[in-house]
Amino acid sequence: MSQATAWDEQDWIDPPSIYRGAPFWSWNERLDPARLCRQIEQMHAAGMGGFFMHSRYGLKTAYLSGEWFECVSACVAKARELNMKAYLYDEDRWPSGAAGGLVTRDRPEFGRQLLVAIEGEKLPEALEHIGSFAVKLDASETLIDYRPVDDSGELAEGEKLISFGAGVSESSTWFNEAPYLDVLNADAVAEFIRVTYQAYADRYGDDFGELIPAIFTDEPNYGHGHFEAEGKICTVTWTAALPMTFKKRRGYDLRDRLPELIYATDAADRPGFSAVRHDFWLTVTELFVENFSAQIGRWCGKHNIAMSGHYLAEESMVRQIGQIGSAMPHYAWQQWPGIDILTDQRREISTAKQCSSVAAQVGHERVLSELYGCTGWD
Repeated sequence: MSQATAWDEQDWIDPPSIYRGAPFWSWNERLDPARLCRQIEQMHAAGMGGFFMHSRYGLKTAYLSGEWFECVSACVAKARELNMKAYLYDEDRWPSGAAGGLVTRDRPEFGRQLLVAIEGEKLPEALEHIGSFAVKLDASETLIDYRPVDDSGELAEGEKLISFGAGVSESSTWFNEAPYLDVLNADAVAEFIRVTYQAYADRYGDDFGELIPAIFTDEPNYGHGHFEAEGKICTVTWTAALPMTFKKRRGYDLRDRLPELIYATDAADRPGFSAVRHDFWLTVTELFVENFSAQIGRWCGKHNIAMSGHYLAEESMVRQIGQIGSAMPHYAWQQWPGIDILTDQRREISTAKQCSSVAAQVGHERVLSELYGCTGWD
């Protein structure tokens, strides 16, 4: 898998293909192998070292179909002929995980899970009841007190009923009328690997590492999801194994303290938050790292191809919490950890530093950056 080469002054004049730029090559409309090969020749003439075969809006060729792979095969052959690199991309558009709906459309148990908080006792049939509480809030919606209740429980003065239910995020046209993947679920991610990564390995595995050095994963996260319900207060990410995992690792039952997850719990003039939130996001981050990044990273290491790409919300450590937990633990599992710098952004110093820091600590040979998106080049 290593692409490290001895570097000399001549390489500044004529860099080897692995050190040259490689465009995100938008695949849309009806794909034609001859036309694709002509475009590769144009990229080669412009000095590019390779290309990422990247499904985009408007694709008419069925994703991961026989026709799709005929086009990939033609491009891999052309890359071999021109001494270029043919890079793979693991999704139909982004974020990575659902394989354009192929993983989740007929397997709802693999769809992204949400915990939905609703005011009142009537949960939609699609939600599994997790718990109900009588809560008392002050004027600023800060939690004063709460207690568990059942369906027959009566509310005291000043209390209101909050019910929690878990279910699959609603399907979306963005995911081709399917939900996004439950990236916290090891079995769901294993199916994504089988449908996407293994499909490429079965056809091109002999070229992994040299002609096909890396595969790009794009903005996987646990923040994508939607569920409409009357009385909905909010949603947070969930997975079926979370209560058991949480209790094992944190030492108490999350289901007993759900109100502390969605409400501030301190004085109104100085709002604060329960340690339950810290423990929740820590556990969710661990599940995402272990079941998505580590599982795919190990698969890539075993199959001699670098896992690369970048994660959502990497530009802000605050935003990371609600989308990926923390970027740096994920980078440890990518052979080529990556970032993106969209628009003409010039202040994302910590974005690059988080990635390069992990690479230095773990000993990764290189990092990757997606550049020039949303600057008029795409």
